[in-house]
Amino acid sequence: MGQIYRAVDRVTGKSVALKVLRDEKVGDAARFEHEAQVLAELDHDAIVRYVAHGRAEQGWFLAMEWLEGEDLSERLHRAPLAPAEAVSMLARIADALAVAHARGVVHRDVKPSNIFLPDGDPSRAKLLDFGVARSTVASRPETVTGTALGTPGYMAPEQARGERDLDARVDVFAMGAVLFRCLAGTPPFDAANTVAVLSKVLFDEPPPLAEIRPDLPPEVHAAVALMLAKDRAVRPADGAALARMLWDLAPQVALAAPPSAAGAGITGGEDRIRSSVMVRRGGQVPRPVADTSGIIGGSTLPTVALVEDASTVAAMRLALSMRGAFEKLADGTWAIVFAGEGATEMATRACRFALALRERFPEARIAIATGRARAASTVTHGAFDRAGRLLSDLPPCTIVVDDVTASLVEARLAIERGPAGLVVVGEVGERATGRRVHGVVTPFVGRQKELRLLDGLFAGAVEDGRPAAALVVGTAGSGKSRLAAELIARIESDGAVVWRGDADPLASSAPFAPVARILRRALGAAGPRPAPISRETIELRVREVMAGDDATRVIAAVRSLLDVTTSAADDAVDPVARGDRIRRAVEDWIAAEARRQPLAIILDDVHWADPGTIALIDGVLRNVEGPVFVLALARPEVHDRFPRLWADRGVTTVQLAPLSSNAATQLARAALGVTAADELVATLAERSAGNPFFLEELVRARADRGTDEWPETVLATVEARLATLDGDARRLLRAAAVIGPVFWPGAVIHLVGGAPFASTVTSRLETLIAREFVIASPESRFVGERQLAFRHALVRDAAYDTLPEEDRELAHKLAAEWLERVGEAPAVIAEHLVRAGAAEAAVSHCVSAAEAALVGDDVAGALALCERGVEAGASGERLGALRWLEAEA
Repeated sequence: MGQIYRAVDRVTGKSVALKVLRDEKVGDAARFEHEAQVLAELDHDAIVRYVAHGRAEQGWFLAMEWLEGEDLSERLHRAPLAPAEAVSMLARIADALAVAHARGVVHRDVKPSNIFLPDGDPSRAKLLDFGVARSTVASRPETVTGTALGTPGYMAPEQARGERDLDARVDVFAMGAVLFRCLAGTPPFDAANTVAVLSKVLFDEPPPLAEIRPDLPPEVHAAVALMLAKDRAVRPADGAALARMLWDLAPQVALAAPPSAAGAGITGGEDRIRSSVMVRRGGQVPRPVADTSGIIGGSTLPTVALVEDASTVAAMRLALSMRGAFEKLADGTWAIVFAGEGATEMATRACRFALALRERFPEARIAIATGRARAASTVTHGAFDRAGRLLSDLPPCTIVVDDVTASLVEARLAIERGPAGLVVVGEVGERATGRRVHGVVTPFVGRQKELRLLDGLFAGAVEDGRPAAALVVGTAGSGKSRLAAELIARIESDGAVVWRGDADPLASSAPFAPVARILRRALGAAGPRPAPISRETIELRVREVMAGDDATRVIAAVRSLLDVTTSAADDAVDPVARGDRIRRAVEDWIAAEARRQPLAIILDDVHWADPGTIALIDGVLRNVEGPVFVLALARPEVHDRFPRLWADRGVTTVQLAPLSSNAATQLARAALGVTAADELVATLAERSAGNPFFLEELVRARADRGTDEWPETVLATVEARLATLDGDARRLLRAAAVIGPVFWPGAVIHLVGGAPFASTVTSRLETLIAREFVIASPESRFVGERQLAFRHALVRDAAYDTLPEEDRELAHKLAAEWLERVGEAPAVIAEHLVRAGAAEAAVSHCVSAAEAALVGDDVAGALALCERGVEAGASGERLGALRWLEAEA
């Protein structure tokens, strides 16, 4: 707000900085005068000195002392500060804030560009721009209710939410962000746009300073963490408390060096998949407040009234009940992030939250996107950006999802393509017997033997008139649900009744949750828009197969399980007795259904089931007389959760192996079409590693984007398996992925920090071999170095994808160092150097590699290396050498 001129004070003859308000807008004059009055009342050597203010013919003006030098932002772009300089400088600024806070003034916009270094000297730093300062003792607010003023990356969470009761601790938070920037070399909250930055401030924790600057004393790491605490009650109370803490720290950091791009090794940070939900209600449209002061770089921040109404509280409770992180942004938008478990479960949970939210708020506009974030955080900036774009111009009562989310949930939720995009309609009704890839239903291949086995088990249950059970175990995407769908189609055509349901990680400890889902579907509450279940619905269905007191008892227990109009007497039953009553009632109902016609019970995702459900099914298999077939589908971890699952009931376990090469080729050919080249079909079939879901997603990526890169859906699915490893093992996999498909323990040790980590690397690599993530090679290219390889390229790509962007340059630099030391080919080293941003060294290796390629008569390789060197920025003699080699080739 205003322009700065250099002027002369006619009274003293000294230069002054003259701030003039031009193009005055409503409210500008009041804010301008307020800044002048605040500055006039504050007297401290670390606060820019007030000279005079008033109104002239050209408009309002404010005169301040003239300062020669640069602001802290300019200095940090030019060169870092030593840690001792940074801490002492900010202790001085904290002293200045202590004066302001003592007078009830909160700055609200502390940031590097508002800290000035006279003559470039940090020890003389001064605090500028009290234009958005606010008096905590003012009789009236100086800003519109709910307006979020400040700079997004330096705002405290309460400021980003637009709360009114801001106090000195917002300045403490901003000082923490400035100190982090000085010590780490990067801001603690950084993203491509304002919404993503605000979301990160609200949801995220900054990267651990201890990993970025392990050379600093632990007291410094702890102090920065206190200053950046999300809960303001944890932060120092005001500038005075902050100054005491920082002055106490200053001697401890006196010997530490400035931040460097180099480091001991890649950090423990990793990127993980998250699903983000954004919600706007009714006619709510963000009302932007123009950034006339330039405080947020010319962008705008919206404003709404900040009453935490019953609607927000209800939405927050729903999000928390489904393990979502909920925030209300300053524009009134609700932002919810879902994390944990596998990508499919997480995206499904986000969609089911949206469906439940829409029931409560039919006017809501909801967008869901799935993307990556730091593992220590929850926010997914790219996903929030996509969700925000999806939310634009969305009609009320609509839930839209991005492509990644849609592919992950389409087996469980009904998705339709409409004018608004991919719209979530509701839960699926009858599961299709095949997935559609660009309108083509993929064929059922490679599982005929397993289908015959299951069909035979069902036929045996019917023939013998007693229960049978099968457990189908396979990794995510291996085809468990498709196999079940094919079986269902067969047995339904023979007149059997099928009851289906699935377990949910959210309810893995909720008693009988999957059973309740099965019964709801059996009672007709299935499909995108299920009808509500009434007491009458339950009674009519049960009395079709039962009568008298038995029917009455079963009806009461089922009503209790499904929470349908229970009586006070029902509610008074103790939990153990209630559980026994439910188990007996469900067994009796199943037995009655089976007396009428064969019954198949299909339970998906059994690895997420609760012990009560497992015990209930065990009781059915033990006690029921009649043709009942139980088919359970699970991932391999089911054996860890339930080691002897129904072992005493004669359960048959079916392990789904990867599709054979022939089956994968048939599936790829069907999905790609008869005109697809044989080479493309074979390539995609091989890359899929026999996983039907991976293959179908590869075909989608090829058709939609013309790319052979792994789709995010596939990487997300593999990431769920990586998540079963501990943090050290995942870090080693990220380091190995940087080196390449083939790697060596010595290289991994070099990337994670050197000799102190050697024993950890050795033991974790043995674990990775045992868990079949990597394999040992019988020979090695480098003498004295054991050679290992990723079992599948997909594992390597998924591990590399979790490597944070800020670790990648350092990782490739370290890889190049180690590989050059052991004598790796120049072409390989050149590629690492390019990715490390070491252009000059990369070009030099490209020249050497191109020469070697020509000697070996590899013309194509030589040309590619010449081009790579030019792209890396070759100039002068090296550019000439590359062009000469190019001509020779």
